[in-house]
Amino acid sequence: MRDRFNAAGGGLPGGGPAQAGQGPRGARGASPCRAEQAQSAAGTPSIEMIDNILRFRAKRRTLFSPDLFGEPAWEILLELYRGELGGKRETVSGLCVASGVPATTALRWIGNLEREGWIERDPDPIDRRRFFVRLSKGARETMNRLFLECPLNRYPAGPGAPGGLRPS
Repeated sequence: MRDRFNAAGGGLPGGGPAQAGQGPRGARGASPCRAEQAQSAAGTPSIEMIDNILRFRAKRRTLFSPDLFGEPAWEILLELYRGELGGKRETVSGLCVASGVPATTALRWIGNLEREGWIERDPDPIDRRRFFVRLSKGARETMNRLFLECPLNRYPAGPGAPGGLRPS
């Protein structure tokens, strides 16, 4: 999975968790990713930017074949990141829907992301059949770093914004 994630642009140049084929736990699975050690002074990206990216991806799925841009791991990470920015807890079933792939495929990707240290599952204290999913600390910091260093962050969203994503 790490190779597929890296090939899809999951790694960040200069030290993201997928650098050199590593997950957020590092080469031996014991140490946290480098992003945990480098706190961003700029804060976190806006929830509006993440919403724009999610809307763009949803619109893209309506215009192109869904098989053309299959990235369930990225959809899951984006949805978790957006949820955390907005203070919303995500469930396994909600992520299956958000991933845009069949539930069995989404569950497999959730398991892969958990094994690689990108996400963590917590049982619902009220309903033990349900699990909440969240980004690991290293994954959250890597997502922050990605979006803070992303050129999209330099442009305001909306009509007339040069190069910015516009809501559909």
